[in-house]
Amino acid sequence: MKRTFWVLLLSMIANITFGQVNDWVNNLDVVNGKDKVILLNKIAEFYTNESDGFTAKNYAKQAIDLSESMEYMDGLAVGYFLLAEAYNLEDDLKSAKKSYKNWYKTRKKHGSKSQLKWATKGMGMFYQSQEKDWRTERYYKKLLKKSKAGSRTEFGVFRVLAEYYQYGANFRTDRTLNLKKGTKYFELLTISGQKVFGADFGTNDLDHYFSSELSKYLKKKDIKTSNKIAQRWLKSKAKFSDDLELYKTSRLIVRLFYFNESYADLPVYLNKSIAYGSRISDEDYLKNAYLNAIYLTRSSKNYEIAIQYCFDFYGKTNPNHITSALNTCVTELLKENDTNLNQKVNALIWAWQKGLNTEKDKAAYNCAANNLLLLK
Repeated sequence: MKRTFWVLLLSMIANITFGQVNDWVNNLDVVNGKDKVILLNKIAEFYTNESDGFTAKNYAKQAIDLSESMEYMDGLAVGYFLLAEAYNLEDDLKSAKKSYKNWYKTRKKHGSKSQLKWATKGMGMFYQSQEKDWRTERYYKKLLKKSKAGSRTEFGVFRVLAEYYQYGANFRTDRTLNLKKGTKYFELLTISGQKVFGADFGTNDLDHYFSSELSKYLKKKDIKTSNKIAQRWLKSKAKFSDDLELYKTSRLIVRLFYFNESYADLPVYLNKSIAYGSRISDEDYLKNAYLNAIYLTRSSKNYEIAIQYCFDFYGKTNPNHITSALNTCVTELLKENDTNLNQKVNALIWAWQKGLNTEKDKAAYNCAANNLLLLK
């Protein structure tokens, strides 16, 4: 197993050769006190970096014993950390946890603020590697309390927590969805990012989280969860965005449902795109929202819904757009050779025609009449 986290506490170990380490070992007989503790920890760190947990444990334990005998707290903390890393390499997680906790407790009682901050982060990283949710959060929340509001450190912690609830222990993990926690930390990440980087930080991280999760669950055909994700996305996005951004997001959600052939739920998000489009001053957004709704419902063979969108759209744009869309819907519908469906659509068009003015709505009235003849 790999080390929980990779940090060179004492020296540039990566540039040290085995020959130099042998010299350190030979020097153990001629050094005393703190110098000997430091040397023992250097040797232990070298072997942890070489993934030799057995040898690393031997030297880390010697450093711990000597540090305790002389109450050298810095050496003791480093020794506990390296012992934990050595246990971790051997996949002895119970012993690793005990040593990490001893490291944290020593830093909490005797360490500097920066040393305690690092130990707190380390505990969070250890539990993160084991996907222990509440323990992971516990230590990262402690770290947040030690971080200045609106700082890059705070932003970094929120990013870690947000990505943890998206990916789990690492980016290769197919983590089970925790929508409540994922939403919470991506929202906090966005708030923090805007404090640190300004309003231009935007919602890219939040959008990526929701779009990824929505795509995943749509592919699984888990429509119930997919709808929860989509609705939570829009609700969360509304905290940071205007109607134009919400319009774009709702259109994206529609495409994801459509491309994954989840047609039954299309109207829910098409209606949202229409609602957002109606609140934007540029009328083209509303027009495009309706035309998109008509096209997608017609293409997915939801002809009754598509035709209803034609009716709803009438009076909001050029009548030619509606008559053309209605003609196309009926033409496509007739290819289905479904008598019952033809009758239902016939009744819809007839009811709509009754509400039209034969003079004011002449083009629409004649369009309805022509299609009624086709549907008989």
